Amino acid sequence: MGITGVCSTCEDLYHQDPSDNTKCLQDTCAATSFIAEGGFCQQCPDYTHRDAEDITRCLADECVARTEKLMLDGTCELCPEYTTADGTLCEENACGFLFYSTAREGCLPCE
Repeated sequence: MGITGVCSTCEDLYHQDPSDNTKCLQDTCAATSFIAEGGFCQQCPDYTHRDAEDITRCLADECVARTEKLMLDGTCELCPEYTTADGTLCEENACGFLFYSTAREGCLPCE
């Protein structure tokens, strides 16, 4: 005599194992992906990464204005000296007349 089971669906964020329909799985995603409904990985949009506290969403790090640029993977990177961050780029300090370039603060007025 066999055992009769009851069919059920997997919980949110899980999907049924194709090789064993009695198990529910959740994919293991890269840091640039999040868990979508059904338990499958989905790529985060550019300039974001998976939230460490909520694996179902993506976010971007908050970069330090003027010194760090936002990278494609959503993390921040320090700009080289004598450049200023402008969102996703580091731009060389182009100081006008009566200003001087500093390593980290950009252009400052001459005293």
